[in-house]
Amino acid sequence: GLTVLDPDSGRVLVDRANLELRQGEIVGLFGLLGSGVVETAMALFGAWRGSVTGAIRLDGKTVELTDPSRAVQAGIGLIAQDRRDGLSAEHSIFDNAILANLPAISSRLGFIDVITARRQTQDLFDRLRIKANGIDTLVGELSGGNQQKVQVARWLAAGVRVLLPIDPTRGVDVGARAQVNRIWRELADDGCAILLVSSDAEGLVDTADRAFVMRGGRITNQLDRDSLTEEALLRFATGVWPMDLK
Repeated sequence: GLTVLDPDSGRVLVDRANLELRQGEIVGLFGLLGSGVVETAMALFGAWRGSVTGAIRLDGKTVELTDPSRAVQAGIGLIAQDRRDGLSAEHSIFDNAILANLPAISSRLGFIDVITARRQTQDLFDRLRIKANGIDTLVGELSGGNQQKVQVARWLAAGVRVLLPIDPTRGVDVGARAQVNRIWRELADDGCAILLVSSDAEGLVDTADRAFVMRGGRITNQLDRDSLTEEALLRFATGVWPMDLK
């Protein structure tokens, strides 16, 4: 019953959405511009400025995600649609990677365990195959695909159980896109639950185990793996079969 309102006009942007995400699963949330998919993810992360109603349950228990800090505490991470909203280009890979994990690597007096933090960041740097001279490289010097990997590193460091990537392959090249999609599968295999919010039908077909489709703020369809095709996603997202457009 997730309902999301526009903070300025009060207009309903997401209307009583229902979805379920399971551990170790990649679920797509597909929709075109204005469909409500981005607003849904922002609301689930506690980052939507307007009114949000409905019940969000984690392991069967209702959680109040009124701001991003509560979502992080609950083990939920979000990868922003615009990398500039999720990364500080003027800071290093190391600085960006530890932001969501500061409480765990800090003492009671607020001092960061730099040795442990750098070792952890180096391990993630190697695991994600980030192409850079090292973890002290400024994020602004990285390619789009490697910047996305830094966002993934941040949430891996924080030990998230649920990840909400929003159009994570937008603006990255074909090679980096394949690498990022590989990362989602590895994370799911490790037990993470991933709600992959996307307007890229081809990418979802290649990656997701199943997908929800949104149109006009409502979830209109759910497609399992066998019925998950580009044509089906676009048909349900637009309400028009491709052949009808000819």
